[in-house]
Amino acid sequence: MERLTVAILDDQLPIKLAREAGELEGVDVVWSGQSADAMIDVLPQLRPKVLVLQLEHLGHNPVTRAQLLAKLAQAEVTLVTYAFARRDVLDAMRHESLQPVRIPLSVQTLRTHLTGLVVRTLT
Repeated sequence: MERLTVAILDDQLPIKLAREAGELEGVDVVWSGQSADAMIDVLPQLRPKVLVLQLEHLGHNPVTRAQLLAKLAQAEVTLVTYAFARRDVLDAMRHESLQPVRIPLSVQTLRTHLTGLVVRTLT
């Protein structure tokens, strides 16, 4: 049975996931960190199905950077978490098939976003 792989560019979510490890059955975090540049280096090899990207770690061109990361990973789902973002940035993300999600992102909310993908992976 194939497990769902996730790469996380965030400083708080990996801590939450470690505390609530049992909440995301069938999900493997294959990479986590706070550097988009470091993530770029590993995504082509890891090819996670899901990316969770914190907006503030994406730099001055967050939509372009998120698109690049999603393309390198060949991700099926890319969530971009944010506390505050300009409307035009959020609209551009949605236009590019990126899913903006307001933080705090709980493990339960993440699970909700991944439910369809988890079901497809497990069947």
